[in-house]
Amino acid sequence: MKKNLTVVLKRAKINLVPCLTAIGRASGTPCSGKMKNEPSDVAKVPSTNHEFSGKPCTTMGRKARTITTSSNPKALKWGSNVPLGLLVWGKVSSSPWWPGIVVNHEDCGVNPPAVSSVWVFWFGDYRVSEVPLSRLQPFAESFVKFFDKNNKGVRLKNGVLEAIKIHAARSGETDSELWNFSDAVSWISSIPLHMLKSKHISSSDSFVIEKVKGKKLKLENICLCCVREKSNLNHEHPFFEGRVCDQCFEEIKDTAFVIGDDNVYYHCVVCAQRGEVLICDNPSCKKVYCNTCIEVLCPKKARERIAEMNPWLCFLCSGYDKQLNGFLKKRENFSAHVAKMYIEHPKPEIIPKFERHPLRVLSLFDGIGTGLCVLKKLKLKVEVYYASEIEDDAINVTTMNHGSDVIHLGKVEDLTNAELAKLGPIDLLIGGSPCNELSGVNHARKGIYDATGTGVLFFDFFRILQFLKTNNDGRHLFWLFENVTSMPKDYRKVITRFFECDPIVVDAKYFSAQNRSRFFWGNIPSLRKAQESAMDIENCPELNSVLTKNCSRKAVVKKVCTITTNPNSLRQGKEASMPVLMNGKGDTLWATEMEELFGFPRHYTDAGNLQPSRRLRLLGKSWSIPVLCHILKPLTMLYPSTEAEIA
Repeated sequence: MKKNLTVVLKRAKINLVPCLTAIGRASGTPCSGKMKNEPSDVAKVPSTNHEFSGKPCTTMGRKARTITTSSNPKALKWGSNVPLGLLVWGKVSSSPWWPGIVVNHEDCGVNPPAVSSVWVFWFGDYRVSEVPLSRLQPFAESFVKFFDKNNKGVRLKNGVLEAIKIHAARSGETDSELWNFSDAVSWISSIPLHMLKSKHISSSDSFVIEKVKGKKLKLENICLCCVREKSNLNHEHPFFEGRVCDQCFEEIKDTAFVIGDDNVYYHCVVCAQRGEVLICDNPSCKKVYCNTCIEVLCPKKARERIAEMNPWLCFLCSGYDKQLNGFLKKRENFSAHVAKMYIEHPKPEIIPKFERHPLRVLSLFDGIGTGLCVLKKLKLKVEVYYASEIEDDAINVTTMNHGSDVIHLGKVEDLTNAELAKLGPIDLLIGGSPCNELSGVNHARKGIYDATGTGVLFFDFFRILQFLKTNNDGRHLFWLFENVTSMPKDYRKVITRFFECDPIVVDAKYFSAQNRSRFFWGNIPSLRKAQESAMDIENCPELNSVLTKNCSRKAVVKKVCTITTNPNSLRQGKEASMPVLMNGKGDTLWATEMEELFGFPRHYTDAGNLQPSRRLRLLGKSWSIPVLCHILKPLTMLYPSTEAEIA
């Protein structure tokens, strides 16, 4: 028993010393299930991205990656065919509900379980018990129900911590091994319930698909996400031919742009759920497909064929292959369909009449003066440019490049109505409040309402917008607000409700060699058309175009992933490879190359001996200049140009 269970524990990366000690105390016999809450020395559990199983790991090479928020790595229906490696809560005898993991009886040296029972290895106790399925519940989905915060037992707390860490690692949390008990409980408690529920394969799914195959049911009569016959199929699936129900459509909207620090998408592009997935090898794609969708919607053995392909270009990056795709037929111009998801209530566009005069601009959360760079690039005449920014490095960069052209105003919170009135009329209000507290990727985000975070600064933008609309000396006010597309839908809906307009989605990949998708709200003329026309741009630059010449530098990818303040964002794909080869060796992007990638002149951020990491931090928070030029270009027809003055 020791030998076989040792193999199991190694695969789970659980410390063996206390485990084998516990087995020794049990004299080679599995625990009867009675567990006492006495203290014990329990080692911390390192995180793992591998499926916990008594059998050889079924993870398919480097293409498979478990990023599930479900406790069920195989996403099978609860209550039948319970898979090895499933994290559970279990109840045995008079002991409390306890966290464990389903294991193979052969690895424990015990007899096969009885019908409708499984063997469970208990975290924190390090023994195994045969447990009826009726006494088990999924760990993550049932956490709130079975976690007893009043139970102070050290062994139980350690068991809960170990289970959460494994669940978090499967969810893609790379730093979970450093968590303490409080961190772990806070993390799993912060995940919405619908994110913890997994999509299951059931007999009804297979039955529905068989009806479609037998032409007894049309594909457009089922939801492509949940594979159910439904009456509320009011939406087209944005990526693939087929319909989706209202609930699934909202989940797609909420997850379509959620990308991890490794620039790999978090959710299956088909069903918007998490699970064990296959990742597209196209560096500019990196969308993922869960095993459930591939098993249900694709032909038999499609997953095995995909695993043998190196590289594998996903269903959106390649043509239709009957042996692989099955019911997954990509929608023509799917990018446009994805962007249109966020426009629910289009309003007629009204452009007011007014006299042409130089622009008076107020830029909130100004950063490194990107707004002024855009206006100068568009050759718009600017009378005054007010900027609200508090970061010293950003202010130094802006001052070095623009001098007295920028008037700094300090903190946005200090811009009271009285201070705003002193600025005089404003023609253009722009800004994007800090996105870290709103990003769906940040599980520690404080959200949009927490006064101790930065997400709440959105309301300062809205407050200033409302004041200027009614106190602007009769001038019309154009405005533009930007933020990340990875924000949860609840935040997006709040912002949309306050602005009374839907956002558009524009991705920098259509203008530059960087994938950088962002939401934009505003009343800029032809804003909706800017979203559509962005996708029609030809001859988009590739990464080689920004690399330093005469230095033997060659791009490994055509476009890099979204550059953030995190240095890891410069690495590409699931292999975390360098984006550039220099003299045959991998290298990261230089600061001057990143500046050009964002549309800035080279050495724009080279102020005050800033280190490359600090320059990356400034650039990671800035806008893409080509994108802003595209959106604000209609203003050139309404305001005077600097060229006209020269002429």
